[in-house]
Amino acid sequence: MKCINCGTDSNLKDRTANQGKCQKCGTRFAFEPTSMPSDCRFTDPSFQKILNNISANDTLFFTKGQLFHALPRRKNGSVRDWLFNYFTTVVLSAFLVMMITYFFLEASQYRLSLDETYIKSTLIVSTVNSILWFVRLWLISQDLKYFRRERLTRARSLQALGVILLNAATVSLFLQQLLGVGIFFILGASAVGLGVWQARRIPNTMEATPPITPQMFDSLLEKWIFAHGAPPKLLLDTNENNFSVPNLPGVDVTNYSFDRLIICQSDNIAQMLLSNNFHFEYNSGIVSINHYPSSIFETIMIMASRNPDLKVFVLHDCSPDGIRTLNMVKYNSQWFGGQTNAIMDVGISPRQILSAKRSVFTQSSEQSIRVSLGLESAIRDNLTSEELKWLDAGNYVLLEFFSSQRILQTLSRCLYLGEQSGAIEGNDSDLIILGGDSFYGVENFG
Repeated sequence: MKCINCGTDSNLKDRTANQGKCQKCGTRFAFEPTSMPSDCRFTDPSFQKILNNISANDTLFFTKGQLFHALPRRKNGSVRDWLFNYFTTVVLSAFLVMMITYFFLEASQYRLSLDETYIKSTLIVSTVNSILWFVRLWLISQDLKYFRRERLTRARSLQALGVILLNAATVSLFLQQLLGVGIFFILGASAVGLGVWQARRIPNTMEATPPITPQMFDSLLEKWIFAHGAPPKLLLDTNENNFSVPNLPGVDVTNYSFDRLIICQSDNIAQMLLSNNFHFEYNSGIVSINHYPSSIFETIMIMASRNPDLKVFVLHDCSPDGIRTLNMVKYNSQWFGGQTNAIMDVGISPRQILSAKRSVFTQSSEQSIRVSLGLESAIRDNLTSEELKWLDAGNYVLLEFFSSQRILQTLSRCLYLGEQSGAIEGNDSDLIILGGDSFYGVENFG
């Protein structure tokens, strides 16, 4: 494992002899991959790369939740990769068996020609490998610990395997191996049918269980901080010390206002936006539905009330609480109920998740089920039956699944569209896809 400080490569023996430190510069290693579970195995360079990616090379602040969701993502192999591995396994296994047959079995022992022995041994090896790959691909395509894209890849690989096996049945018929014809035809037809069926039934969302639990994540982060200190852009808590309204001598700042007000469901997302100076760049006030930051909340709301043309943007999770946040901003008199301000929904809605062609991590909980079933009738009446079914099943998607860079880019685009009233007039939802796995919508309630 390479040291992130000096780049020296230390093997296990060197790390052990130096009490877990670099043999050259003495920098402590945060992780020892040989003693970690396979699903949560990290080296210092790999963890550092994740931190660099999520912080855009230490230029953007990010939350602890965003880091957590960045860790469990796996590299998704393509159908071509899986087929290459399958053929490699079959060819190597068949070659090994043929060598064993040649050197140890002496084809004459079975009173068969050597060529016929090769054919039969290759048939047996191919059958065993095909059954193992068939079972493996089928099980992975159903395993909820894998993301949708990975499960879909396995289902399509199963279809491709079925096509190969059907061709193998044709070859077996040509070689007059009737047993092979039957086995390969049954396996091939089953693989194609089950692969097609599984690909159709996999939902559009990623119903996956992260391989890293919150407890494991806390342990990883604690080890990293002990060895290298806290990542400079990681927001460990909702600290308000850095957020204040400018104090201008002889000037009452509440006499001024801003063009937009962004109301976040999550304190963490509000802190992330403020820490990255989004409010300065876009002349916006930023608060959360829980009155964060509390030290300047009242001042921000007074400033907001001074602009009759203020546009309000609501940024929320795709969850029952997120939908309730939007409804509260629109209709609660403590917010903007009864006022004429244009209110834009820039959060994630259930219908966007249900219609998304890109993958997103979907979670579920008993608490979410209770909150969804307890939503006011006025809110439930505005949702489709599909959305209600999805929410009532306890499903939800957190904004912290997305990186700070993706949220900032998308929100800036949403603010621009929100200013262009003609761009969203009459549209229920204008999806914005910025590549990767993010999507947001803009709705106008003004």
